[in-house]
Amino acid sequence: MVKTNPFRIRDICFLTLLLIIGISLTVWVFFPSAPTQGILEVRVNGQLRMRLPLAQNTDREIFISNHTTNRFLIQDGTVRMTEANCHDRTCVRTRAISRSGESIVCLPHRLVLTIVETDETDSPPDAVTH
Repeated sequence: MVKTNPFRIRDICFLTLLLIIGISLTVWVFFPSAPTQGILEVRVNGQLRMRLPLAQNTDREIFISNHTTNRFLIQDGTVRMTEANCHDRTCVRTRAISRSGESIVCLPHRLVLTIVETDETDSPPDAVTH
């Protein structure tokens, strides 16, 4: 008579649980349930130049100095750098950003594009009491 090992069933249950947790975390991170409308902050030398909503498609050019320019595009909730006259153009090769906390940086021009959450002051109140 062959005896089954009781630890084998526990091991399979534990590994299955870990697999379910891993898949759940992956879905949660890469497929957010509700897209939030963020705001793009444009900073030059650490100073805020402009704030633009991601909900509004726009194409902007930023003049940093006489011969220093960058152009970025906000389209369908994503932001990408389309042109830059810096020597390495790493910012242009950076993928488009769309989530809060993501950034595109042009180091030679000291330009940072960052997506932030929508301000609480921009949203209507949840409830009104008397």
